[in-house]
Amino acid sequence: MLRGFRKRRPRAVETLILERDLPAPPGPVFAAFTTAEALMCWMQPFETEVVAVQIDFETGNWFKIELAGRHGRWTIAGKYLEVEAPRRLRFSWTSPVTFDRPSIVTLTLVGLGADASQTRLELVHERLPGALVAERHETMWAELLGRLADYLAEAGVATRSSAPD
Repeated sequence: MLRGFRKRRPRAVETLILERDLPAPPGPVFAAFTTAEALMCWMQPFETEVVAVQIDFETGNWFKIELAGRHGRWTIAGKYLEVEAPRRLRFSWTSPVTFDRPSIVTLTLVGLGADASQTRLELVHERLPGALVAERHETMWAELLGRLADYLAEAGVATRSSAPD
């Protein structure tokens, strides 16, 4: 064995998949992920408060969400990688929980019912650095998707006939 040489195992890369039915057509659900005003209302992971949201929304451009909580301030940031409004959105996701390494989130939105007044959202979060990080993100996304459902219901977007789907 060489002195000073350590053999390290590569970290496992994890993927999680969540599915949630939401009380709004695909257009407003898509907008909830792509507008600062909407993100300010529901993107509050781990008992935090959104301090600021900056979005430069075009494929290849970025977003930044600044949060504050009992453990201080932190940032979630990423780049939009694929945009097919209002059916699909793919973006990188970097946060202290991912050890500031980019992971990838893909949202697929499918209208439900003859009038597509509800949406089935499939969220796939890939390249998470290990099982513990994947577990923490699964808990976070489950909470956030619940907040998103509440936001959409409270905003009454399901009854707006002008909402794009």
